[in-house]
Amino acid sequence: MCATGGAPHIGLGFHGFRCDAAYQLPTEFWRQLSGRVRQVPILADEGRIDRLDHPGPAILVPRKHAINGPGQALLIMNKNPWTRGRSYADDLSRLSQTTLPLRDVSPDWPMAELPTPFEFWLGPGMARVLVVDDA
Repeated sequence: MCATGGAPHIGLGFHGFRCDAAYQLPTEFWRQLSGRVRQVPILADEGRIDRLDHPGPAILVPRKHAINGPGQALLIMNKNPWTRGRSYADDLSRLSQTTLPLRDVSPDWPMAELPTPFEFWLGPGMARVLVVDDA
């Protein structure tokens, strides 16, 4: 856990990411997400994590790969703790680099269908957690 003022935050803990307020999300998000680890094994996997480019400076998009198999998790996070952030992708399959279907396992209001193009306004500190359907 990284020291910050105000609400408790946990650093992302991904190799190659700095541990400061710009790369942290509220502790509550990680508690909710960790409750899904048993249901979604890719979230507990120790596979490679790539940081993807996003035009929004407040949007952080890490893509996690399974150690074995095609499993992937795509996290789309608003790292700004005060304002909403717009997430947009022409095609999520380009971000995930797979044609396998994605499903939303987000802690807050999972989407039953993921539209193309994908647009979502993330609340402060909010994230979408998308996984390859077989992950």
